[in-house]
Order: sequence, then structure tokens, then C-alpha cells
Amino acid sequence: MLFLILSQGVIVDTVDAGPTHSPMKAAILSLALPGGGQIYNRQYLKGALIGGGEVFLWSTLFYSIKRYRATEQENYFWTATSAMVGLVWLKLFSTTDAYIDAQFIVAEQQIKGIKLQIYTTH
Repeated sequence: MLFLILSQGVIVDTVDAGPTHSPMKAAILSLALPGGGQIYNRQYLKGALIGGGEVFLWSTLFYSIKRYRATEQENYFWTATSAMVGLVWLKLFSTTDAYIDAQFIVAEQQIKGIKLQIYTTH
């Protein structure tokens, strides 16, 4: 049967529903809001964890800067530096993660939107 169908000339018709999810929007939300891109991608737990991590690192950074200015103890300087490095890495991770996950969501939407119809040329 498959040979008969293939020998007749198969035309595949697809229906493009168009992506309703935007990877760029996910990346921008992730840059603007802690965990925003993950929440946009409906990954609420991951968004909460990333958001909590960012809030913790920002709090640590501001507290360490304040304590370093008051006491000039070197350990506060290094804590502030570590918090800044952590923020940069977390921002890079969350933005990249949100963009890639949104790409997967778009691909799933496109796969679900494909409607195959087989026509013969005879």
C-alpha cells in the first residue's frame, strides 16, 4: 500500500497556524524581570527559583556594599564581587534558557499545527 501511494506522487499539504509564542519576547522578559522569561514560558517553578536567586543576589550585593563602606572589611568587598559575578551568570543563564525553551514551544506548536493530506497526481 505504501509503495502504491509513493509511486503515485505524494503531495503533502500543511497548515501553518503561525507561532503564537515569541522566543525574543521570552528573552527580553527574562532580562527585564527576574524569572520573567520562564514565567512567560509557563515554567513557574523555574521562574520562581531564578527570581528568588536574583533577589537573593541583589540583596547580598547591596548589603555587602553598604557594610564594606561602613567597615572597610575586605570580606564584604569579596562578597559583593561574588554577588555581581553570580548576577551576571544567572542573567545570562536565565535569558538563554528562556529563549531556548521558547524555541521548543514554537517547534511544538508548529508540529501540532501540521495537517497532512495525501493527494495522488492521477
